[in-house]
Amino acid sequence: MKKSNFIQGAMIATVSIIICKILGLIYVIPFYSIIGSKGGALYSYAYSIYSIFLSLSTCGIPVAVSRLISEYNALQEYSIKERIYKMASHIIILIGLVSFILIFIFAENIAYMFIGNMQGGNTINEVTIAIRVISVALLVVPQQSILRGYLEGHKIMTAPSISNIIEQFVRVIIIVVGSYVVVNILHLPKEVAVYVAIFSATIAALCSYIYLKVQIKRNKKLFITRDNSSIVMTKKDILKKILMYAIPFVIIDFVQSLYGIVDSITLVK
Repeated sequence: MKKSNFIQGAMIATVSIIICKILGLIYVIPFYSIIGSKGGALYSYAYSIYSIFLSLSTCGIPVAVSRLISEYNALQEYSIKERIYKMASHIIILIGLVSFILIFIFAENIAYMFIGNMQGGNTINEVTIAIRVISVALLVVPQQSILRGYLEGHKIMTAPSISNIIEQFVRVIIIVVGSYVVVNILHLPKEVAVYVAIFSATIAALCSYIYLKVQIKRNKKLFITRDNSSIVMTKKDILKKILMYAIPFVIIDFVQSLYGIVDSITLVK
């Protein structure tokens, strides 16, 4: 694992995005042919609410961590850099946990918000289960995103990009193979295949998280720099800096995710 300059980092990130998009396109046709339109709607309900809570949990803080670590790493303020990372990790774990609890508890209410009293499609119980299954990902994905921000702040782009590919690859394999096995081999209802596909987000994020943790542990020397100790920052100062960077990104991503929620609710009704 080595540091990248701006051009190298941009190229690595671009290649990673292209590969992930291709993998994302590959699973769509076989998956939707297995689960059908009803299963596809169930899948979209879960991801609609997940995306909005994910934006609140992860969008801004990893970006803030990346920028702040880059800033204080350049100033050789090792202790401050690590304090920023630890505080951001604690914040994002707390937000992810709270988001998980809220979604899990109010899953039935959210399901009713989507489909109301409509008959003939997915039931309230099916949508509730799907939402609760996807909520588990909020315990893993935020922590994974912080690790990516930490590495990117040190100008290390290869490991985060590879972790993206690992996450997408594992997710696609579980979605396609899992749904096929559930429906065509085990002969279980298609709703179960959708639950397996939804849970793939958690398993894929966990695989990516483990990869990033291993890479950081193996390359500890890259993250330790000479500490100037010339800047004094309290926990309150660090928190203000993190929020100052994070909040604009959270607002933008929240509004974008809100479009999906509005579409899901209004289109079905």
